[in-house]
Amino acid sequence: MKKILFIILWLSSYLTTFAASWPKFECTWLPWCESWDNLWQNWIVNVIWNFVSEVIKYVAVIAVIALMYAWIMYMLSAWEEEKTKKAKKWITWSLIAVFISISWYFLINAINNANITL
Repeated sequence: MKKILFIILWLSSYLTTFAASWPKFECTWLPWCESWDNLWQNWIVNVIWNFVSEVIKYVAVIAVIALMYAWIMYMLSAWEEEKTKKAKKWITWSLIAVFISISWYFLINAINNANITL
């Protein structure tokens, strides 16, 4: 679960950094592009934000499924110490993953809907 959480955080920070540091070249060779800024604002940003938004939705669903699995593990542990520790660990990490994925989803949608001009 720690690896999944690390991958989510790394991917989201990498994509946002990559989106902010895209090189500015002329794109007159593209038929729908008048300038690079036009292409950047209308197409690339939407593709990047929509992709990240969709990935985060699926991560949230997987985290909720992991939370349900952890709850079943806890209920079936029969109060054995080793099993309850393992179930509590799963519950903790899945709750963290749910919280982070939902907060990233709302953050990305807020940024996407803010109409910020780069």
